[in-house]
Amino acid sequence: MKNYYEALGLSKNATASEIKNAFKKMAKEYHPDLGGDSEKFKNINEAYQILNDSSKKAEYDIKLNHTNTRRTRFNFSFDDFFKNKSGSYESTDGFYDDPFIKSHYDNVPHSESKKQKTRGSDLKISLEIFPEDTIVDFSKKITYNRNIICHICNSDGYKSVICNVCNGTGIFYMTKEHPLQCAACDGSGKIHSTCITCGGDGFNKEKKEVKINIPKGITIATTTRMKGFGNQGSNGEYGDLIIHIKDIISSSTFQMSPGTKDKYIFTEEIIDFFDAITGIDIECKTLRGIADVNIKPMQIFKDHRILIPNAGIPKIFGKNEYSPHIILFHIKYPDLSQEQIEYIKKIKDELHDINTNNGKDSRQENSEVHSAEDNVSEYTENKKE
Repeated sequence: MKNYYEALGLSKNATASEIKNAFKKMAKEYHPDLGGDSEKFKNINEAYQILNDSSKKAEYDIKLNHTNTRRTRFNFSFDDFFKNKSGSYESTDGFYDDPFIKSHYDNVPHSESKKQKTRGSDLKISLEIFPEDTIVDFSKKITYNRNIICHICNSDGYKSVICNVCNGTGIFYMTKEHPLQCAACDGSGKIHSTCITCGGDGFNKEKKEVKINIPKGITIATTTRMKGFGNQGSNGEYGDLIIHIKDIISSSTFQMSPGTKDKYIFTEEIIDFFDAITGIDIECKTLRGIADVNIKPMQIFKDHRILIPNAGIPKIFGKNEYSPHIILFHIKYPDLSQEQIEYIKKIKDELHDINTNNGKDSRQENSEVHSAEDNVSEYTENKKE
């Protein structure tokens, strides 16, 4: 007779949840569509079809128990023979005191004990926020799924039903003189039937909506914890909900640099070509309000960026340190008529002449300075003589 428990790598006392999990794991490994052994998959599938059905499993357990034990011609095992009505191994005639018999039946395992009750696990949710969210205390509603105890099976994953082999008595009579412990229910009178509501997991999914509070000064990779909003454990206690700030992303007003390290805010401004030449004062919106920015003549042609220190997002939570705000300028070039172009050419020629003359004047001034120095030097030498 095939041992379906061995096929799934389980003991005879395996719970419905353990049977289900073992089948899922082995099915992924041996499924033919995933490159597995088709014959092996056929065996484990056959085992699961029997063990996952409470009535089929009860019938199979009886047959397996009788197959794997020594039997007499009357088709009952020596194991059953030495059990009394209470399920213990005792003998009124002293037969059990025989050393061989006693060593064989000592430390007989009892029925499966209940699973240890544990606290619920924590849940982690990652969020992306806007730059404006970092400078104020703000609230945000989020919806997520968490595990809660199945109200039908109370996290056990199964329901206890009356054993249909012994009718709930826990005793199976081969003869009136020899009451045996029922092999189908291990003498408990009940059989574990997989909970239909949770599918044997012991838990169901709950959609939870919660309002989270994000403190002022929050930064990337910062976490905050909400007690009791995580998964529910088998002991009824809930874990925590951990909110992780994954990234600060661009809003409709402020753009963020890519990546998640050394991030900064940047905005874009258009500057007129002639203002870029002559310089201009502009106002720029930052997280700290309006900033007055002085653009010097020709500055934008050398560097298209202007940096406003300490006007960006917080660097470290709880500290008064902020990243810079960077303004990126785009020069708007004018549409000129031919007449205007000719006029600009004249200005260019005039500037060229002025710069050229300034160069001559500078050289002449240098020459005059050298002459004066020579005269002073000559005068000094004459005084010495």
